[in-house]
Amino acid sequence: MQGIQARVRGRVRARRLLARHAATAERRGRLSNMSGGAGAPRRAPVNRSGRTAIARRTVARAARALGTRRPRVALTLVVSTLVALAGGGALGVAAGAMLWCVARLGADAAVRRTTRLRERSVDLAVRAVLAEIEAGAGAAAALQAAAEAAPGLSGPCRAAARAARAGGDLSTELDRTPDLHALAHAWRVADSSGAPLTDTLAGLCADLSASTERGQAVRAALAGPRSTAVLLGLLPILGLVLGSGMGARPVHVLLATTGGHAIWCVGVVLDVLGLVWTNRLLRGADAEPSGESRVRRAGARLFGTRLPPDGRLPFALDLTAAALRCGRDVANALRLAAPVLAPAAAAQWRRVAGLIALGADPDQAWTSVGEDADLAPVAVAARRSAKSGARLAAAFSRLARDLRAEQRSAALARANRAGVLAMAPLGLCFLPAFVCIGIVPTIVGIASGVLDAVP
Repeated sequence: MQGIQARVRGRVRARRLLARHAATAERRGRLSNMSGGAGAPRRAPVNRSGRTAIARRTVARAARALGTRRPRVALTLVVSTLVALAGGGALGVAAGAMLWCVARLGADAAVRRTTRLRERSVDLAVRAVLAEIEAGAGAAAALQAAAEAAPGLSGPCRAAARAARAGGDLSTELDRTPDLHALAHAWRVADSSGAPLTDTLAGLCADLSASTERGQAVRAALAGPRSTAVLLGLLPILGLVLGSGMGARPVHVLLATTGGHAIWCVGVVLDVLGLVWTNRLLRGADAEPSGESRVRRAGARLFGTRLPPDGRLPFALDLTAAALRCGRDVANALRLAAPVLAPAAAAQWRRVAGLIALGADPDQAWTSVGEDADLAPVAVAARRSAKSGARLAAAFSRLARDLRAEQRSAALARANRAGVLAMAPLGLCFLPAFVCIGIVPTIVGIASGVLDAVP
């Protein structure tokens, strides 16, 4: 009896399932007939990645229209403007300025963090390649180890490893990634000159280590001014909290009166200006200077100041020394190391190499380079070596170490100078903003309460 009941329940369940499927098919058929029959074209699926690409292109076009190459800055400007228009009046303008300031500071912090991660990945990849080459591994195994050591560069390193197994040009494959240009140059110089790859990679590791230590020292020197700027930017809010605790109702004075609107707008603008000014000063001290800008060259000629040194000169000297140690002549070694330098310095480097190759006296060949402040120590070392017969490779290696130490000292001096200059926004922006937002409304609120209490 129980078996019969189970079979009956199973049949009922099957009939219900079939009826449900039939209703679903009929409903789909009606929708197909409404859209033009069975042969009507179906709607294409939504390509969300395509929409994202379109949005990115739109933001990039807006950035170019606004005269900037940073899409995030353009998007922040657009959103801040919309917030200001939606808020209306002084309060909307102040809200838009605050939003733009916070977004700009956050974007700069993200750029600094990304730059540190990229530098760390390059350092790990180069050290992994050097360790594998010193252990006797081949190029493919060394690049595979670099891909495992630096996940951020795993794609380019694996592609270079595949090129090594196939017998292709490793330097060309590495040159496709901007972060690996220095590694590609070191590999190319070793292949072209016959120098040991460990020598060129050791120079690159020394350069990366010096850059990392210099960046850490600069960030440590700028940590105090950057934290002070943030605290000073939040000081008006502390003034509002203290005024509210005293019962002066400064927020009511700022938001409910016409004079309060004006004071609020002026205070926010001054606060935002102070934060942006301080961030600009500290960002200029944290970045690596370059003398290739036309503005910098024009300013140096106008004021008679010295351009910032080329940060790639020590690495070029190490590559030249490695090529000289393996028996290459001076002209060939200079030509091999020239692509590492900035365009102006590379042109002078090649000019000296051409003169030496034509048989010119080294003292005369290096005379034109002596006019450049950055290359003057190189010219002095080369002329001294030509006169005394000392090893030029050893002189270039010592000069590379001295230049790295000089760059570190210059970077720390730049950071300390920026910390002193950061006092200007304190007196011109942050303190007036605190007076406008934190003190004046509190005084007005207390005075209004006293006057209202007088009979």
